[in-house]
Amino acid sequence: MKLSTFATILSVASVSAFVPQQQRAFIRPALRMSEEAEAAPAAAPVEEAKASALVPIKEETVEFTAGLIGGAAGFIVGGPVVGAITAAAVNYVSKMDNDASEIVGTVSKSAIEVYNYLLGVDAKYELLGKAKKSLEDAV
Repeated sequence: MKLSTFATILSVASVSAFVPQQQRAFIRPALRMSEEAEAAPAAAPVEEAKASALVPIKEETVEFTAGLIGGAAGFIVGGPVVGAITAAAVNYVSKMDNDASEIVGTVSKSAIEVYNYLLGVDAKYELLGKAKKSLEDAV
């Protein structure tokens, strides 16, 4: 009798951890002094320059990207342990001099080029800034 009561209480208590809770956004508007409000528009071009910075296609970045792509693929297929092992293996293959390293290098270069293209599109149309603003307005 006591064991079944304990099991019931334990199951009800553990289920409460999975009940969705109301999330609150802790977004505060930036506080500015009266002199800083005038200087704020001048800081905008600096942010645009940072956003449009492209990733250089060098040997180090290609090897690093190969590890990232391999780790992401391994994580999707088998979880964190397989992801770590796959990342290390693909990074090792990218440093070798054979046909497999050419394939991995080509995929990595293509991924970097796609990322750079998307950065350019975002800098041109300010997609992330607009999405961030609309999300902040919604919250």
